[in-house]
Amino acid sequence: MKSITTLTLAITSFLIYLNVDTSETREVGSFDGIEISGNFEVELYKGQEGQIELTGAADQLENIITEVENNQLKIRVKKGRYLKWWKLSKVYIKIPVEEINSCGFSGSGLIKSRDLLSAEFLNLNLSGSAKAYYKIQTDKLNSSISGSGMIQLTGSAKQSSLNVSGSGSINAKALSTLQTSAQISGSGRITVLSSEELDASISGSGRIRYSGNPQRISSKVSGSGEISTF
Repeated sequence: MKSITTLTLAITSFLIYLNVDTSETREVGSFDGIEISGNFEVELYKGQEGQIELTGAADQLENIITEVENNQLKIRVKKGRYLKWWKLSKVYIKIPVEEINSCGFSGSGLIKSRDLLSAEFLNLNLSGSAKAYYKIQTDKLNSSISGSGMIQLTGSAKQSSLNVSGSGSINAKALSTLQTSAQISGSGRITVLSSEELDASISGSGRIRYSGNPQRISSKVSGSGEISTF
């Protein structure tokens, strides 16, 4: 009997140590934009808005707030709480979207769009060391990084405004644009594809690389930065 009890305790302890994942579905309603703060791995996909799915250790999930305020889906950790970095279990979040105009991510996680994000205008912003991978189709794009994060953009945009503050990078060499404005403050990197017009400026040691043979180019460098073709 003692052996069985000992074995049961050992198995229980082992499962707790492994942080066996659990999944839960949360009702959130519809939204026009997304604001995320935390160390999550997020996937956006085409689907009906209203429910999102979270996967991770139960004690991690209970500390995560998901709510819609002013048509913005907000996902964050409860005030005064944090996600334990030493946990084996990560927190994964799947979000169905119909059409959104903005997505902001603050933290050190990852966000990607499985399907094309299509809208008349899009604001895609990153703060911290997170990584973002977006497939988009839009008339007007505004995308910015503050920190050391990375944004990769594919698809098309008639007009794009790209801004990096810090050491982050925006890789938009597979984003077909007509007109692009690219600005760097710091040591960041921006790569763009523009066929008509490029307005590029650098303050610091950053680097802007471009292709597409734009008809009109305006460039300004303050510091040791570089603007060149690739």
